[in-house]
Amino acid sequence: MFSRSEETGNRAARFASAAAQVLTTILPANFNLRTIASFLFEEQHETEPAGPRMQNRHDRLFYNPYTKTNPEVSIRELQREGKLPSPLRR
Repeated sequence: MFSRSEETGNRAARFASAAAQVLTTILPANFNLRTIASFLFEEQHETEPAGPRMQNRHDRLFYNPYTKTNPEVSIRELQREGKLPSPLRR
């Protein structure tokens, strides 16, 4: 019932480990509940998947050696046609 004076230091260690166990149990449960809730929300509202991603200006105009993709229109052609805006602000 009552603890002896030499065992009182042990009480804090036991309390800390119990608190850590409670938090370790709550965090995965919270993650699982959020995942289930988002799944049910999407199922109920029937959200459509996102359309094609918008291309960045750099991806549209320049060759990318990393992905080996070519631009749709060459930047030199756009410059010749006068459709390339000036990078300088006026």
